[in-house]
Amino acid sequence: MLKPFFYYPRHFFLVIIMAIACLAFFMLSGNFKAHSEIQVIDVIGEGLACLLTLLWIYLILKSRPRGYVTRYFYWGLTFVFLALWMDVLDEFIAIPKTLVWDDLLESFTTPIGFIVLTIAMVNWHKEQLVLSRKLQTKEHVFRDHRLFDAITPLADAQYFKQQLQHEINQRHHSAKNIHLMMINIKDLSAINREFGFDTGNQVLSVIAQTISLNIRPCDLVCRLAGDKFILMLLDLADAQVEIMARELQKCIQSQIFYTHQDFQKFNIDCRYTISEVQQDSPATEIQKLYKQMKHQQIIKLRTRMSV
Repeated sequence: MLKPFFYYPRHFFLVIIMAIACLAFFMLSGNFKAHSEIQVIDVIGEGLACLLTLLWIYLILKSRPRGYVTRYFYWGLTFVFLALWMDVLDEFIAIPKTLVWDDLLESFTTPIGFIVLTIAMVNWHKEQLVLSRKLQTKEHVFRDHRLFDAITPLADAQYFKQQLQHEINQRHHSAKNIHLMMINIKDLSAINREFGFDTGNQVLSVIAQTISLNIRPCDLVCRLAGDKFILMLLDLADAQVEIMARELQKCIQSQIFYTHQDFQKFNIDCRYTISEVQQDSPATEIQKLYKQMKHQQIIKLRTRMSV
């Protein structure tokens, strides 16, 4: 869970206080320039860079959790901001040549800021490698936060189509096969009606985590739509895919859920269907899964009626 910005107000206000202190030092030490001496283009360029750096500090504090990487980013950007802010002040206030602190501050704050930012980027790189390994079964090749599901920690159907198209294109240069599996959660709408949408969303989130933990790192799972999940399984025989499907079904059926309000216990059932990718169109392959799932339901209904 990302920490909201109100956890960090003192850090942001500290930057503002340092900026005001720099302004006070400049005003006490120098004199305002005449209007004709002010370079408007320089003021616009340096002022815009200064405001954007301040925005970066705000976004870092708002979006990242606490930690040493966040601290490195914060202090690195703060030094860069102060250097840019002093450049802006130089455009309005002339400091006497006899005072050297102005040049020293501008000369040292910029390299210090970029050195700290570099340390932050190196540690952020290490952090991303760890997170990427943890998200491998949910992201696979591409990363696009706009295509992630709002309820589960998985990507959506559009993301899955992009990944599938990528694997199909790669298959032209190799002999690996691709299997798709659709898992349909039974009676999710009834759970939403009886226990509420919060409980239904919890069911989807837990099942998404369960599937992610029980597939290989090279596989991919996404939320297809509503009560359906879709998996892409690489380089497996038909029998192996069937075994994996049955094991996933057992894992889901073994989960125990509790309602938020009255602590009622209930279980979830699911069904699945499998197909091997034959066409070059992801939409066609997904549609084939829908047809197979519907065909299974019809056969099951006819069997019940005959009994």
